[in-house]
Amino acid sequence: MSAEATPPAPGAFGTWTVRFLALIGVLGCLALIVIAIGIGVLSGPRNDPAKVETSDSKETFTIDNVAAVPGTRLIRMEVEASGGTRGSLSGPRGGDRRNIVLLDSVTGASRRILPDNKRHIDEFRFLPGGADDHLLAETGLDERDSGKAPTALWYLLMIDQPGDAGLKDLVVGSIATGKQVVVLTGIDGIDSAWLADAGHIALILRDHRKLSYRLIDTASFKVSASHPIAID
Repeated sequence: MSAEATPPAPGAFGTWTVRFLALIGVLGCLALIVIAIGIGVLSGPRNDPAKVETSDSKETFTIDNVAAVPGTRLIRMEVEASGGTRGSLSGPRGGDRRNIVLLDSVTGASRRILPDNKRHIDEFRFLPGGADDHLLAETGLDERDSGKAPTALWYLLMIDQPGDAGLKDLVVGSIATGKQVVVLTGIDGIDSAWLADAGHIALILRDHRKLSYRLIDTASFKVSASHPIAID
């Protein structure tokens, strides 16, 4: 009776290959765990905006997007209607933005830009542009070359008109004096804004589906020049 053949022992090459593949698998699992932990740490807890109540109507609003006004001692905070959603242009969380409050961090005095919270603010920006502006103002007064943030001198608000026509009013105001004026009414929207010089704000806007270039005099808060822009 013949003895059964004994299978040959695996060579050193095969043994180390198996160990190497196992090590790669372990390292891959550890890498996935580290990535998951890193994402959790970076995202952090997301707190809900603070809810506040008005003193007269007892309506509830939320305060969100609190940030410094570039180059000033002011703090900007946004007042949003609780539970409202108006899309990506409304604010960082897509809320129904109704007002902007400017707080003096030295004196504690504060002022609302709009007299009430009844109308939706479609867009808000400072000029010259700060780091949080999605359209950066190109201006001769910009101090980025010197390593300083540009100082906010003016603010622009696009406010929805009542109804469903989609038309908007443009409000321009001064950071220093608080003076503000409704400069344009019933326009479709603004595509770009910048400080043309020390006394004029330049706009590229749409009015009744027509594109135009306009200058606003910052002393009188009136349109000082208007030129159509042909696209055909």
